[in-house]
Amino acid sequence: MENQGSNLNSVSLAQYQIYEIKQLCSQVKLLTGILVGVVTLLSGSFLWAGFLLEGSNLQVVEELETQVKSLEASVNKR
Repeated sequence: MENQGSNLNSVSLAQYQIYEIKQLCSQVKLLTGILVGVVTLLSGSFLWAGFLLEGSNLQVVEELETQVKSLEASVNKR
């Protein structure tokens, strides 16, 4: 009887350990997915911010070029 009880305990312990391993595997998959999503989101945000900054820099350059041209025109008139 004792041997049967210990066999049942060892089987149930083994099943519980297998269950825990499966749970941990699914948690790892979930966390990996979350990590990939966060990295993708942050990368996209930085790229978008860089794009916006580049656009605003181009606008400033165009405004400065316009000012230079108008100054050159006014100097040439004199």
